[in-house]
Amino acid sequence: MVKNRLVLGAALGALCLLALGLLSSTGPRPADAGPSSGPTLRSRNVTVKAVAAKPNDFLGQVTIVGVVGAVTRGQGFVLIDSREFRECGLSCLTERGTPRIPVRWSGPPPKVAAEVLVDGLLTKGASGFEFQAQKVGPK
Repeated sequence: MVKNRLVLGAALGALCLLALGLLSSTGPRPADAGPSSGPTLRSRNVTVKAVAAKPNDFLGQVTIVGVVGAVTRGQGFVLIDSREFRECGLSCLTERGTPRIPVRWSGPPPKVAAEVLVDGLLTKGASGFEFQAQKVGPK
């Protein structure tokens, strides 16, 4: 039983690292593209699918709704799209095309499979996009 938990924990940790690489692999934004054409003030929550598809449109402060797919204590967790989760559960994490967002968070980790609202800051640096959570709560 303990061995199974260790294997599962290692697999989820590896998925977190994989997701970090997937979001970071989005191509660079051209320097002459000007400011983001996306909304600058959001009055609604955005989905994981929307942010993963066009992260440049959501740079800055944003609230993302999604389901916790995996947790790495002290580092953060991975969000998957709520609709994807309803269709295939946590097995979506192993599918290549599943939208996911790695979330940097050092607070108490949310439970895997919980639907949450995450307020935070989406930024773009030299190594790709990063979403730093400021508040995590239930949907």
